Amino acid sequence: MADWENFLARTADLCYLENPLNLVVRYWDMFVLRANDELLKDKTGYVDVAAEFQRLVGIPLHSLLSISFGLYARAVRGSPGSTSFHNFITDLGAWFSSTTVAPETLRSYAEVMAQSADDYRTWAIEQLAAVGQVTDDFAWDYSELKIRPLVKASDGSVVVLNLQYLLERSTSGIYHFMLTDSSRQNRDKFLTFFGYVYEYYLRRLFERVVAFPGAVISLEPEKPYGAGKLTSDVSLVHGADLYLLEIVSARWTRNARIAGEIAPFLERLMEKANQLSRRLDDFVAGQFSVLGRTYLQFDRIFPVVVALEPLPNFSAGGSSSLSLGARLEQEAFTGGLFQQQRVQTIQTASAEELEILEAFSARSPTAFPQALSYRAGIDTERWGPLANTARRLNPGAPSGTDHQRRVLSDFSESLGMALFQFEGPW
Repeated sequence: MADWENFLARTADLCYLENPLNLVVRYWDMFVLRANDELLKDKTGYVDVAAEFQRLVGIPLHSLLSISFGLYARAVRGSPGSTSFHNFITDLGAWFSSTTVAPETLRSYAEVMAQSADDYRTWAIEQLAAVGQVTDDFAWDYSELKIRPLVKASDGSVVVLNLQYLLERSTSGIYHFMLTDSSRQNRDKFLTFFGYVYEYYLRRLFERVVAFPGAVISLEPEKPYGAGKLTSDVSLVHGADLYLLEIVSARWTRNARIAGEIAPFLERLMEKANQLSRRLDDFVAGQFSVLGRTYLQFDRIFPVVVALEPLPNFSAGGSSSLSLGARLEQEAFTGGLFQQQRVQTIQTASAEELEILEAFSARSPTAFPQALSYRAGIDTERWGPLANTARRLNPGAPSGTDHQRRVLSDFSESLGMALFQFEGPW
């Protein structure tokens, strides 16, 4: 990887940003509000995530998320663009004294999320001794801060060193907490169940999008056909266009995010691309219909792989100058995928991009199919973020959705603390 690519990738990892409210809403919805819905409880290998999290970590899952977002809200309060660094230093007992969080929960939270300066210094010395010299990997290694993103001050207060690390550890980090289980069987069981939880979350997101007045979009969830086969995770119909979405819940590794070692993730995306292409072969052969319509009744078909985390849109991996989306497209073409008539080039999207499109859809009900169809024929659009295409096609900031407001109101009520105001666009 060239020096400038190396710097870009490592800086991107340091500031690996997802919208904070999107992160909180997504994981509160997935693991607090809807984790025990009957559809999930009926799954073979159901995991009571809240109970298992409490057993492994020693703190209620909802408390971890609540306290962390309370610290985040304190740090960023004030007028836009003017953050007071005094707000990054918090006496947990005093700040949460008027909330529903018990003092013993705050103590457990600090044990899990905070470390002393001496702790961090000891870790850094051990890491340096292991590598023998200061290398790029050592200099850019913030993994310990991602695990414990708070530092204990001498007076007992805690200091937030990186707001994004704090939120990631308390939202998407739930996944990593669950994988600390010493039982391989339990870890594998959770990984399978996590895929169900994420698919269920995205299916409900699409259901909300198609429910907007004037959306004229129809949805069909996964259904069986043939000998033990299943259609795509989600099928959307807009006029004579069909969108087939396959969901991948795999997570980026640190090496992928920092050093561009994306081969394992690209392999996972290609597995989904192969699934989509095989299903299209069956659709062309008339083995199943979508909402009662056959292959010949659609003018265009758009295959889309939806990932949990944002995909890198800069050069990713070795000497290649191609973005991940371009490399996926290239490998799919080389493998002879998506050669059927009417089928467009494969596209990718992330959960956050779909959440942004949901917000645009509240104002422009066809924002989602419009963005996918527009970028299908333009390389620079197709290989870039889907959300950027949506913003170009729908000028103006998206508003918060009713779903986001409901989730965040439930979140605040559970904490007993009003953390934010809903005034104007987000």
